[in-house]
Amino acid sequence: MGITERAVYRGQLTKLTNSASEYLNSSDSKSDKTEDIDLIEDELVSFIERTNSVLGTLRKCNDKIRPSIKLENAQKEFETIYEYEDKAANILSHLNQRLKRLRKCRDNLDTSSSSSLSIERKKEHTFSSAKLPKLSLKVFSGHFHEWLPFWERFRVAVHDRTDLTGADKFNYLSNHLVGKAADTIAGFTPTNANYDSAVSLLLEQYGNVDKLVDHTMQQLMNLSRINSRHDVTKLRKLYTDIRAHTRSLTALNVPSSQYSIMLRSLILHCLPHDSVIDFHRLHPSKQDKAARSIEDENASPSVGTSEHSSCGGDQLNDILSFIKEEISSLEMAELTNDRRTRTSKVANTCKTAAGLLTTTNIAEFCCFCKSNSHLTEN
Repeated sequence: MGITERAVYRGQLTKLTNSASEYLNSSDSKSDKTEDIDLIEDELVSFIERTNSVLGTLRKCNDKIRPSIKLENAQKEFETIYEYEDKAANILSHLNQRLKRLRKCRDNLDTSSSSSLSIERKKEHTFSSAKLPKLSLKVFSGHFHEWLPFWERFRVAVHDRTDLTGADKFNYLSNHLVGKAADTIAGFTPTNANYDSAVSLLLEQYGNVDKLVDHTMQQLMNLSRINSRHDVTKLRKLYTDIRAHTRSLTALNVPSSQYSIMLRSLILHCLPHDSVIDFHRLHPSKQDKAARSIEDENASPSVGTSEHSSCGGDQLNDILSFIKEEISSLEMAELTNDRRTRTSKVANTCKTAAGLLTTTNIAEFCCFCKSNSHLTEN
């Protein structure tokens, strides 16, 4: 499996280096207008990010296979590994050099254009000419948990723009896909007509709501169990993961009533035993509340009782609030312990006046003649 996976990423790296090389040759002939420079810069950055991503994965594959390489094949294997490394390093060097020259060219254009404006014109358009920072799009490798963040940013930055052609959007899209995601649209030619087809295929493969919900629920079912209630790091990670997954479900329009009760049980299973006891003590079940209500009615029949039963969503909010309070309490306790430790260290390093008198050797001498053969009073 490792050899097959490595072959796939070697092929992907070869495609990337060839495409980058062709792009470098073609981009040299483009004009030096500011809008062209911005477009070329985005594409160069995309090539660099994709190449580094594939190269990093290929290195991991090489590390896995390295122990199983036979001695008689070692020289050939290592020569091939270094050949791919050198190919990637070479194209990255050219890409970075081209990017450096491009940014220098844009700085020169900005300088020359700004110097031609009058002072009054600068004052007039100070606010309107301010340039917003560029939105950097991350690459999508084909993992389901990456799709929603990737697509939302890509949709706003590229897909919904009316000033870009379908071919331009296709180039942006293909430059931000690697691995399995890149293979999904590898058969399409970057044209206006094919862009919508490529997007539809990606949405069918990775934007399917049922698949995304199943994947998110699987992630929730695989939450790690915490052994100690004092492990604030794992407790915060558990809380953060749950919040992230529930937000994903909300974004997919899944009502909390469909998963709250099951998720509550999963979370309780992940918490330490003593934390579960404290939670049930603070948030008793419906049966316990009903029993208490009956006892209250028997004790004072004239007093009316109110119903305290909560729905699944309230139960989920209860346990999340409980975990958040646990985290806050543990962090406050850690701060207090740190403060005590620092205070103790300071106290140990400070000496009292009596200690200084008993531990410091003070030379006795006459304050008039500075002789140490007799005291001042003599």
